[in-house]
Amino acid sequence: MNKRIRFSSCQAFGVVCFLIIFLCGFLGYFYGSRQEKKVQLEGCPIFRDVTPTSVQVYWLPPSGDAGSFTFFELFMLKTDDSGQAHTSRGHAEADGKKIYSGNALSFSVSDMEPLTKYIFTVKTLNINNQVMFNCSGFINTMGVYNLIFNPSFEHLGPPRIPQIDYYAQFGRKDFFAHWEPMMMPYTVESGSSDAHTGNRALKVSSNAAPNKHLASQYVFLNQTNAEPLLLSGWSRASLVSGHPDDGYGILMDVKYTDGSYSYGVSLNFATGTHDWERKCLKLDRKKHIESVNVFVVFGGHTGTVWFDDITLTSRISDESEAGCAVEAPPAVFPACCNQRKTIYSSKTPNWYDVSIITQLTTDRLGILEKMVQSWSGPLSAAVYVLDEEKDIQRIQDLRESSPEIASRVDFHLVLGEEARFAFRTLGLYPVNTLRNEAIAKCRTSHALVLDVDFIPNPTAYESLKKNYQTLEQPRTVFVAPAFEMDDFSHQLPRTKDEMLQLVKANKTRQVHKTKWFPAHGPTNYEKWYRTSQNYEIQYKQDYEPYVVGSTNMPRWDERFVGYGFDKVSHTTELNHAKYRFVVLSDVFIIHWEHGEPSWRKKGDFVIIRVWQNYYNFLQEMETKYKTTLPRKLQTMKYLQSSTSTFSIFLLFLSFVLIAALLIIFSKQGQANYFRGLLKEKF
Repeated sequence: MNKRIRFSSCQAFGVVCFLIIFLCGFLGYFYGSRQEKKVQLEGCPIFRDVTPTSVQVYWLPPSGDAGSFTFFELFMLKTDDSGQAHTSRGHAEADGKKIYSGNALSFSVSDMEPLTKYIFTVKTLNINNQVMFNCSGFINTMGVYNLIFNPSFEHLGPPRIPQIDYYAQFGRKDFFAHWEPMMMPYTVESGSSDAHTGNRALKVSSNAAPNKHLASQYVFLNQTNAEPLLLSGWSRASLVSGHPDDGYGILMDVKYTDGSYSYGVSLNFATGTHDWERKCLKLDRKKHIESVNVFVVFGGHTGTVWFDDITLTSRISDESEAGCAVEAPPAVFPACCNQRKTIYSSKTPNWYDVSIITQLTTDRLGILEKMVQSWSGPLSAAVYVLDEEKDIQRIQDLRESSPEIASRVDFHLVLGEEARFAFRTLGLYPVNTLRNEAIAKCRTSHALVLDVDFIPNPTAYESLKKNYQTLEQPRTVFVAPAFEMDDFSHQLPRTKDEMLQLVKANKTRQVHKTKWFPAHGPTNYEKWYRTSQNYEIQYKQDYEPYVVGSTNMPRWDERFVGYGFDKVSHTTELNHAKYRFVVLSDVFIIHWEHGEPSWRKKGDFVIIRVWQNYYNFLQEMETKYKTTLPRKLQTMKYLQSSTSTFSIFLLFLSFVLIAALLIIFSKQGQANYFRGLLKEKF
C-alpha cells in the first residue's frame, strides 16, 4: 500500500516540477522575444492610422535606467521625393520642425499633404537636456481618393468571408482588416523596418512553388461616368525564384455595368532579391465600372515577398501616373458559345409538370439513357458540342434507337467548336452556361436539377407529380438526398424502404461523405432515415445539394467553368435571395460512378482563377441582395498593454499550478503517505 502511494506522490511531485520548469522556460522565451522586438523599435517612430492628411506616431523609450530620460522631442520634415520607409539611427543634420516635446509616448499629427513623404525624428533627452538617442522613420501619406480600405495594412480584423478555417488548418488568427485571405494564408508582418510605410506589411514566404497565397479586396464603384482607374502598389522580395509573371504581383478583376469583365489586369514585380519597388498601371477601357476586386498574389514561386501601400484611385494626376503602363484590356462576357440549336422531343410536355434538367458531352449519352430509364417524365438536356457533325449524328442515332428518348428529351446544343482548345487543354467546360441553357428552354414550370451521372429513384417522378402543389411554395427549393453505392451490378433501389435496407447493410451512404462532407451534410441524412415527412433545413456554407425548384429560380453564374464552386455558388445565391431548403422525404438520387472526366483539374491557372471568381461572386452577392457586412470592420489595436497580456498568462499558469497541488494534497492517500513519513522520521 505504501509503495503504491509513494509512487503516486513522486509522480505528482514530478508533474509539479515539470510545470514549474515549463513556466520558467516559457517566460524566458516570452521575455526574450519581447526584448528583441523592443530593441528593434526602442526610441524609433512607429506609424499607425495613416490617412491622406494625418498619422499617429508612437515610440518606445530606450532600454536603460528610466530615470535618466526625462522627455522626448518629435520633429517632422516634409520631403519632395518618395523614398522608401525605413528606420535609421544616428544624428540627422536637418531634423525639420519640432512638433512635440514632453514625456508622452505618442502624438497625433495633422495638416499633412496627401501623397507626400515625411521624415519623423524622435529625440530622447536626459535630465541635462542632452540628446541621448535619436531615431528617424519615413512615411508616405495616402491619396485623398484611394478606394482601397486599409491600403497600408495597419489594421487587423477577421476575414469577412471565412471560406476556410485558417486558424484550425494553419494556426492563424491574425488577418488584415478588409483583406480576405485566399487559399493559403498570408503573414501579418510587424515592425517599421519591414514595412514600406507604417508598421505593418503583408508578407508571404513559400518554400514550394505550387503553394498559392492570395489576399483580396472588393471595391464597389457603380460608376456613372466612365472614368479610368490607377492601380499601384509596392513590394520587395528576397530570393524569389523564376521570372516575373502573374504569380507574383497585384491583380485586378474588373466588372462593368453591362455585365462584361476584364480579368487579370496585373502588376508583375521583379523576381530575385530587391528592395521596395513601385508598380502601377492605368486602366482606361472607357466603360462604366461596376466593381473591382484587387488581389495580392504569390504563387508558382519560392522565396519571400512583402506588399504594402496598395492604391486604387480615379483621381489621377500627371505625377501619379508617371511611368505607369496604360491598358485597355478586352471586356468579355462569361457565357461561351453563341451558336445554339435545339432538337425537341416528339411529345410536348404539360407546363404544370416537373422535368429533369441536366448537361453533358456526347461521351456521356450512355449515362443519359440510364437516367431516362429511371425517370418517366420530360427531360431538358444541354449538350456541349465540340464536333458538330459527329456529335449531332450521335444524338440522332440515340433518338432512333430509343423511342423514350425521342419522345421525352429535348436536346439543347451549345456549339463550342471555337472553345475546343480551352476545353481539351484547360478543362474549361462551361457547366453553368449549359445549366442555364437547359433551364431557360425547359418546357415545364419546375425542374429537378441533376448532373448527368446522378440517377433518380424510379418512383421519384410520380411522387413529385403527386405533390406538385407542394412544389409551388414561393422561394423554396426541395432537396433530393444524394447517395453513392459500392456495387452497381444489381438493380438500383426503387423505393425509400429498399434504400434504407442498403444503408443498413452499409452498401450505400451519403454522397461524398468522406470526400467533402459539407457538400451534402446539411441534408441531415440521419433524420431522413427516420422520417416520412418533408422537413426544412438551414443553409450552411459549402452546401451544394441537388434540388427541385421553379424554372424561374436564380440562374447559375457562368464565370464558373470547369471544376469548382459551380454548384456552391448557385446555392449561395439562393440563400442570399432568402430561399428555403426543404428535404424531400421519399425522393432520392444515386451517383453513378463513371470515373473522373478528362476536363477536371487542369492546372494551376484554372485553380487560381476559380478561387478569384468565387471571391468576386461572394462579394457581388452581398451587394446585389443588400446583405453586405459592415465595411468598417472593428480593427484590432496594435499597441497593446504588454503588462495585461503578461499578467493574464501568469494568472492562468498560477491557476494550473494551484489546481495540480489541490488535486495532489486533497487525496486521502496523500495524507496517509505524509503521516507515514512523519512516523518514520520520528
